[in-house]
Amino acid sequence: YIENNKQIICKCQSLKCLLNNTFLLLCLQAVQLQSDKSSSSASLVSPAMLFGGVQMTFISRVPSPSLILHTLAHTCVFNGSISDGVEYYLDLLASLQSDGKDLIHTGEGASFPRIPVVYLEAGFALLKAKRYSDALVVCEEVITSTLDFIPERLLLDADEKQNVADSDVVLENVDFVLWAGAAHLLQAQAHWKLKDTKEAITNFTRAINNLVKVFIKQKDWKQKHLGNTEAMVERMVTLEAAKGQALAGRGLCFLERGELKEALRDLHLSFQMTPGSHIKMLLSEVLWRLDRREEASAHWREAHSTSDAPKSVNVPQYLQLWPDDTAFDFSELKKKIVEYIQAKKT
Repeated sequence: YIENNKQIICKCQSLKCLLNNTFLLLCLQAVQLQSDKSSSSASLVSPAMLFGGVQMTFISRVPSPSLILHTLAHTCVFNGSISDGVEYYLDLLASLQSDGKDLIHTGEGASFPRIPVVYLEAGFALLKAKRYSDALVVCEEVITSTLDFIPERLLLDADEKQNVADSDVVLENVDFVLWAGAAHLLQAQAHWKLKDTKEAITNFTRAINNLVKVFIKQKDWKQKHLGNTEAMVERMVTLEAAKGQALAGRGLCFLERGELKEALRDLHLSFQMTPGSHIKMLLSEVLWRLDRREEASAHWREAHSTSDAPKSVNVPQYLQLWPDDTAFDFSELKKKIVEYIQAKKT
């Protein structure tokens, strides 16, 4: 009965996704037809049918093709249709480039993300699709475009009240740091997937060096109204998550190269920023190899304790890839720790 319910729910979700994508494709066709004044071809669905009438009054304006393409791409990747999502993202990037959109300063309105975010999402999708070389190229666009805008250091004071204009400037500078750091992070993951741990470590380090440019004086900044905006707190949480991921990634690379002290350092720092069972398991692996068996088994037990589950953190789509549960094979470690725990009991 339960299995049947799961199958029904899965089918309903698939159908919902298909209907959403079909509607978005029809919207895209309608908008393109509307913008093509010279087109004399008849259409099964007219722009007026989709965007006119009382039934569509909730749409304040006709969405741009870029907005529809982005929604399609984002929805496909979110629902696991990676190959379709990649193609929509590539179409979107080509459209933005042909329109002469400036990567940093040009936007499509409040409902459209900043263009560097679109590039990072495309890089994320290409990584998911195992198109690592393409992901490197797309992320490099973000790095080169933000290079001249990244501050040497950005010191924030959570106790200092800022006016809206100053707060917006600070927010923009934080975005530059975050975009560049995330681009290096995605590039590092691509190099790791290509089995080039040396280049992966270099890019994880670049990501960390970028992300630590933003520093907050107060340790309790999460309880304060940083910059008078919730948006700033959201950015800082994202920065912290990105730093944690970069440190975890570099730690994993050090582990694979047998540089255990460096791996232990990075994984400890990563766990402080973004605690999670996967990092604890990596720490257990490093400690076991360092012959610190008791600590290793303790971390292993904590990693498998349901009561130790960390709070989930909402991060942008492009930061949801690393590290995943398949990044390292723990089967051999599990066998050794089980034997070690049993031997202690006897």
